[in-house]
Amino acid sequence: MELSPGSQGLTVLIADDDEANADHLCRVLGDSGIRCRKALGAHRAFSIFNDDDTISVIVANAAMKQMGGTELARLLKDNLPKDRTFEMLLVADRGEVDDVVTAMKLGIADYLIRPLEDEKIVLAVKEVLVAHSQRRARKLEELRLINSLKAAHELNSHHADVVSMVSHELRTPLAVIDASAQRMLRRYDSCPREEIKEKSDRIRGAVARLVHLIDRNLASARIDVERNSIDLKECDVRDIILNVASTQRAISHNLKIKVDLDSLPDRIPGNPKLLEQVFTNLVANAVKYSPRRDEIRLEGTEDDGYAVIRVIDYGIGISAAECDRVFEKFYRAATAKTFAGSGIGLNLTRDLVRLHGGEISVKSEVGRGSTFTVKLPLGESDSVVQTDLPYHDKIVMNPPPQSSVSGKG
Repeated sequence: MELSPGSQGLTVLIADDDEANADHLCRVLGDSGIRCRKALGAHRAFSIFNDDDTISVIVANAAMKQMGGTELARLLKDNLPKDRTFEMLLVADRGEVDDVVTAMKLGIADYLIRPLEDEKIVLAVKEVLVAHSQRRARKLEELRLINSLKAAHELNSHHADVVSMVSHELRTPLAVIDASAQRMLRRYDSCPREEIKEKSDRIRGAVARLVHLIDRNLASARIDVERNSIDLKECDVRDIILNVASTQRAISHNLKIKVDLDSLPDRIPGNPKLLEQVFTNLVANAVKYSPRRDEIRLEGTEDDGYAVIRVIDYGIGISAAECDRVFEKFYRAATAKTFAGSGIGLNLTRDLVRLHGGEISVKSEVGRGSTFTVKLPLGESDSVVQTDLPYHDKIVMNPPPQSSVSGKG
């Protein structure tokens, strides 16, 4: 009988307090291509089994002096980790009915009676090895299917959540448009020019918000179906951030945005449109999640071959346990649940930063604010960067133009 490929990496442990018997079995099984280890006594077998996770079959002397084979089987099963399995064969000088029944109740694979021909013990061990390998393969496949079903369920749940959130986000600007248009129609003949301008501005702002939401979600959707490279040209990251700050100041009149970018390098390799989207998302989030604060800060330095930009707010903050998760697609921190959003913006931001060969991180404390740090390498310009992100993190290289209306995804 040939060993299956799945059983060739497994080990057989010979447990016997008679060293001559143990050496003989190791030699016979080894000559047949079976990897073996020996343990002189049950306690030593227990220790070796726990240290070597390749051991899947134990051939034990049923009548070892300090602890017999059946007692060893009980000890192992009582202390077995959930993800560990093994098979056991007992070798005995005689086969009492009660002993055989006890062995069967313990799940012993075979009960062999001496004297044994070498071919018989080899065949018995190979059969158990192959059977164990097949059972393990089936268990692994079951676990794979369970995990796949769980992942599919979670993905469906995420999709349902994001559809609900996006639907909620879309309803608000649509309601503004509808209400403003109806009021203008009702007062068609007497509506003052100032009110017409005010309502028109509200409608235009709501349309811009809709365009932003649609563009962002379309961009995120294309992440999952595209893989491209981008050209990196010399760009002025300081100017990009200043423009983003200026746009946000125009939207949020009561919020101070302090900027300290003097220590940034003059030029870095990058894609200006994508970098604008990165910092628009981060600054818009800082504004959005600082509802009762009047200041955010943008700081830039150069450190060890990187341009380092920090977006600092003093808003609602994020718990330490959630800081590593806020860049996951559709994930929203507990403190953000009362704000409209879909959990897309930071995921897209992280991917765009990675596409530039950089990295992004966050430090935060609930109630005290957050600091998002972007590090962009000062490499050569006029180069092409090929994304090596996994399939679910693919990047859209040509995202739609960024709206000037803030909002976190």
